Amino acid sequence: MTHRDLFLTFVFCLTLCGTARAQQRNVYNPTWESLDQHPTPKWLMDAKLGLFIYGPGFTREEWKQYHAQYGAQRGVRVTQIYSGGMQGPWDSHRQHNKGMRRRCDTIDQPVAALLTDLKQRGLMDETLVIWGGEFGRTPVSENGNGRDHNHRGFTIWMAGGGVRGGISYGETAPFGFAAVQDKVHVHDLHATILYLLGINHEKLTYRYAGRDFRLTDVYGRVVKEIIA
Repeated sequence: MTHRDLFLTFVFCLTLCGTARAQQRNVYNPTWESLDQHPTPKWLMDAKLGLFIYGPGFTREEWKQYHAQYGAQRGVRVTQIYSGGMQGPWDSHRQHNKGMRRRCDTIDQPVAALLTDLKQRGLMDETLVIWGGEFGRTPVSENGNGRDHNHRGFTIWMAGGGVRGGISYGETAPFGFAAVQDKVHVHDLHATILYLLGINHEKLTYRYAGRDFRLTDVYGRVVKEIIA
């Protein structure tokens, strides 16, 4: 993916969106205080899932995934889960290799459990899951053991909601610094997400300063190659 526009946060972000096919259900408004108000879900306790996230004392990341699923099941339109915060732990200017392994360990299995549960409940067709951050990291070191920001080539993934599974789209050069084939601009990503939600990105506008503005500005291509 390549883009000119850099977001402000340095976080991992998982977003769940109800697609155009999803029906309206009761609205669920979770708070951190509500974590203890629901019984431990079976999908977190079922050892058949083969995930090492069970038993007492679930982590904060695991509970985030649970409440994302809980909200999707009850018709919440959009849920965003953040791991980290402003200038948070994913901004690996130092100790990149050590820190990234540790941070990935905290989200890998909870996200896998979330996807498994959505699939078991028949919610994947009407739920679009988007995993990503604001940019990637450089293939060269910074400060000896860190990695700097890199918006010229990085990865996100999407699941459910009309996305083709089991494929990859786009490539960087072997060095990994920049995308060179099947590039996807951030406007293309936004156009594709809106398309999967049943919205034409060229018609979604808001009036400001006497002009109709679009999320995709005057650009944006729906990446049909990744759509089922």
